[in-house]
Amino acid sequence: MESFEALCLLVGILLLGGAIHSAAGAPQRILLFGLTLFYLTVLVLEVDTRNMSVPVWVVRISNGTIRNLWLGGLWVIAAALFLRQPRPVLSCFFSWLPSAAGRIMLCSGLFWGAALIAEKQFHVSFFVEELLECNAALLTVQSAWLTFRQVRHDSCQ
Repeated sequence: MESFEALCLLVGILLLGGAIHSAAGAPQRILLFGLTLFYLTVLVLEVDTRNMSVPVWVVRISNGTIRNLWLGGLWVIAAALFLRQPRPVLSCFFSWLPSAAGRIMLCSGLFWGAALIAEKQFHVSFFVEELLECNAALLTVQSAWLTFRQVRHDSCQ
């Protein structure tokens, strides 16, 4: 199940990357970069490389302080890009949010949140948590697909 979630997030990252490439203006690219970074963050936090047979350097860069530094650095870059033109980016975000892709992303967040609460507060079985996360992952890839299609057909500037 973890592999399925990772695959969905990776496909979402690729779709959003394609959307960035097709985006018409900087505000839309910044929004898409933020969404891509969000997917990457969830992917990195979801996949535990310590239990995989991967090179030691992969384990080092995907866990602990090193992971926090490079991932935090990417978020600082995203924040700096956003702060250069906050109004157009927010306008783009608020036009994306009520779209099917935005609503599906919000539903995905509910599933991710429910999985976290189920795991941390209610200590439910591993299967229930993974089932919630798999549904969230399916919704994230659907949101990315719809966003990709939307960007290819129109843009906000």
